[in-house]
Amino acid sequence: MRSARAQTSFYQQPFGGAATYRLKTLETDANAIKAALLLNEETGEARYLADARLRYDAVRRHYLDPQVPLYSVYVFDDGARCTQVPHRFYASVNGLMIWNGLALARATGSAAYRADAVATAKAFATRMNDDRGIFADLQAENDVVAPLIEAMYGLARAGGEGGGVARAWIVRNAGAALANRKADGSFGRFFDGPAVGAATTSLQTNGGYALAVAAAALAPGGRVEPGAVRLYRFADRGNRQHWRALLRGGARARPVGRRRDVRLARRVAE
Repeated sequence: MRSARAQTSFYQQPFGGAATYRLKTLETDANAIKAALLLNEETGEARYLADARLRYDAVRRHYLDPQVPLYSVYVFDDGARCTQVPHRFYASVNGLMIWNGLALARATGSAAYRADAVATAKAFATRMNDDRGIFADLQAENDVVAPLIEAMYGLARAGGEGGGVARAWIVRNAGAALANRKADGSFGRFFDGPAVGAATTSLQTNGGYALAVAAAALAPGGRVEPGAVRLYRFADRGNRQHWRALLRGGARARPVGRRRDVRLARRVAE
């Protein structure tokens, strides 16, 4: 059997790029695990499940934060060791690993995989928010949030431990995202505002659309409250420093101004 380190085998650039680069991303490995699990489910071939389990163990070893049950997205592999870039907690990879844990639990009957998934879901639902409990997507503009919504929705529908946390997180975030849409109804990167005035990409909007679908399935009678609109001002130097501190885990987000007509939220609620 190959070593665990060999299973984190996907460099971001061909052959690792320059000798000083050697970056690997969990986005690739986590998607590989999901693909293997889907192939196992479709074909019944045990080799796919075995590959998923081996790769999952390698991901836990190299990408899981040593202090909290969240996954950082980057490691540098120089051929001798994998060095984690700490605290890069992308929604995409944490969502994928929640999904993978739940799927492995179903495929193997092992409760340990589900426990991993629940721990990550709870940590993300409590640690990656602003002071209203709304997810603050501060890591990168290309962080794809839809996998996190899919995973939280799966946990909510499955029930049991963590199900209530996942359901509440989806409904709460959906309310904020719907209240902070653009005038044309599209979503921006930040669920809790401000609403984006410029054009947005699928990398930014996918999370909001996924939230709307998931929340409608979980709470079909839900409504967005007019008071849900929340604006943050990022321009001043002090506030930028505060958000950097939030990324390091040393502070909570603070709103610094709320001047907005709530007519948009009322239209959404109606």
